[in-house]
Amino acid sequence: MPSTSPPVAATTLSLAKPDPAVGSNQPSPKVLEPEARAAELVSLANAHEQAERLNEAEEALHQALAVVPGHAGALHLLGIVSFKQGWVEKAALLIEQSIGASRDTALYHRNICEVYRTLGRYDDALAAGRRAAALAPDRRARSST
Repeated sequence: MPSTSPPVAATTLSLAKPDPAVGSNQPSPKVLEPEARAAELVSLANAHEQAERLNEAEEALHQALAVVPGHAGALHLLGIVSFKQGWVEKAALLIEQSIGASRDTALYHRNICEVYRTLGRYDDALAAGRRAAALAPDRRARSST
């Protein structure tokens, strides 16, 4: 008795070449809005930074800042990466920029406190620590990078 199903090659051929009049059977590639793309890159950079892959983190953060210049999270994390790489002055500038973009983020103030302390800017460190505590009074003081 002859088979009633079409040959496999014919089925594969028809799937490989969708009719343009009908549209593609394949989903269109995901296109992200700039903010979403930047957030995705910052998340990737965070994973790299946590794994001490600082060069990879830095590259992802520069990409995020190319997509959304002034992105507070990217600036902050780039400051953390710079600090870990020994570029403390650069870290201070970047985290200061992140605070300028998002003044009420306690984490940014906690981290700039440590950067200022490292630079010997004790009055600035104290002010930043107080600001962090005022923004998040329920959080215990602890070292955070």
